[in-house]
Amino acid sequence: MLNSLGCEAIVAANGLEAVNAVERHYDAGIREHADGPDRKTDAGEPASEKENGSDESNHEKERRANHIDLVLMDCQMPVMDGFKATARIRKLERQIGEQQSGDAGAATPHIPILALTASATTEYQQKCARQGMDDFLSKPLNRATLSRTLGKWLLGDEEQEKQA
Repeated sequence: MLNSLGCEAIVAANGLEAVNAVERHYDAGIREHADGPDRKTDAGEPASEKENGSDESNHEKERRANHIDLVLMDCQMPVMDGFKATARIRKLERQIGEQQSGDAGAATPHIPILALTASATTEYQQKCARQGMDDFLSKPLNRATLSRTLGKWLLGDEEQEKQA
């Protein structure tokens, strides 16, 4: 299903692995921003987009390898639960936003985080929202609900309505 949306899944066994994956995503983006089109070599010359004989820069390869469009966050994971992992991701995003506050073109980063849990109570949904999760999916998942929710966040509301 993810392939049909042009996505691939990265599976994290626990919340700490999820946080580390998001950190790699943001680290690659920060390096790309710092090494943008105006970057210079040590000699002060404009840097070439071709590095190591490749048409694609190493930074671009790294950025694509670490790119994350969305996180499906299981709330009950070992080592670090989904709530703590979400809090760490949101803290990281705030820190990056503060670092970029001097850059007029920089927007505060935000990766959509969708809660994935067996608890479907209203109180639990509210807890997920308070913790910084953007949406909520309850287990067991059915394909239609998962597809609709992923489409909403990956394609945008207008595109999702066209797909329906």
